[in-house]
Amino acid sequence: MKNLFFILLVVVSFNKVAAQADTQEITGTYEGYEGDSYSFMFIDEYGDEDSMFFEKVKPEILKSFDLKGSKLVGKKFKITYTTEVSSETDEDGDTYEIENKTITALKAM
Repeated sequence: MKNLFFILLVVVSFNKVAAQADTQEITGTYEGYEGDSYSFMFIDEYGDEDSMFFEKVKPEILKSFDLKGSKLVGKKFKITYTTEVSSETDEDGDTYEIENKTITALKAM
């Protein structure tokens, strides 16, 4: 019984570490709040401009930065975020993945 408990503890601990490893960081210029997402322009690995959309922002960040207003548009930020992947099935039975990004830290540059 102790062995089973130990194995479950290791598996649960490993899953938490894997979830924490999903944190990523980019530097981008705030483009504004569009619909239900916050948009930042960044330079990708090929040197091209691209936009990244974030569906969620931690509440403490929104207390410090008014991302729904227009004053911060054009400002540069260091963005730390996590990505949560979920699956959905449409009416035809096709399954597809949806990525939801959450800003977990934001620092003005």
